[in-house]
Amino acid sequence: MVYLADIPDERDLSALYHDYSDYKQLSSGRGSWLYRLSPLKPAEPHIEILLQSGGLRGRRLCEVGCAKGAFLVHARKEGAAVVGVELDADSVRTLTELGIAVEPEVQGEARFDVVCAFQLLEHLARPAEFIHKAARALVAGGRLLLALPNGGDAERVGPGWVGFRVDLEHLNYFTVATLARLLGMHGLFVEQFWECQQPNLPRGRSGATRVGLGRRAQEWLSGMMTPAWHRGGSFNLVVLARK
Repeated sequence: MVYLADIPDERDLSALYHDYSDYKQLSSGRGSWLYRLSPLKPAEPHIEILLQSGGLRGRRLCEVGCAKGAFLVHARKEGAAVVGVELDADSVRTLTELGIAVEPEVQGEARFDVVCAFQLLEHLARPAEFIHKAARALVAGGRLLLALPNGGDAERVGPGWVGFRVDLEHLNYFTVATLARLLGMHGLFVEQFWECQQPNLPRGRSGATRVGLGRRAQEWLSGMMTPAWHRGGSFNLVVLARK
């Protein structure tokens, strides 16, 4: 794996993630009014993986680092009993308004059929500790679905890889091989994995992004008709593991 040698102080990390939604300008789990009114909605790729690997109806699902609950809303519509784990104060308020149970961490006695963490592992100073807790929370045969930046791209490109500059709060990067070894240490095996997508790095004049209404509509319709899961690239690594 690739990791940051000088890990920030834990108090500084806690302060960052307490107000992380403002820093990242996270959108509401409800989606925009245009999205809600549209009769055509793209498939949520992580939901599709779970539907095809054992289903969601009647399953207990926990998403760690769930932000404002967009994925959990999808999972709940598919019949899952959902719980979120989140530190950001504004996101916790939104989740409460959505009627989604939220905790500051995975509770020791909690057991789930599915645990998900999307774009989380790379933020953790102790990723092995998280994998241990996730494995303990899963029932036998339970699924762990992870999405994270692909450290395999870093291996192929080297120090100039754009991933090192997209999110400067990332502390580590895994390849599928190093992640599989970590999962194996905790009784989890990799069932499937995917490399997909590229980072969206638009640049306008003087660094500002200016996109006309027509172009925005075109991009929105394109995104609606072509799920992100099917777009090319290898920037992200998605791993489905089973206990």
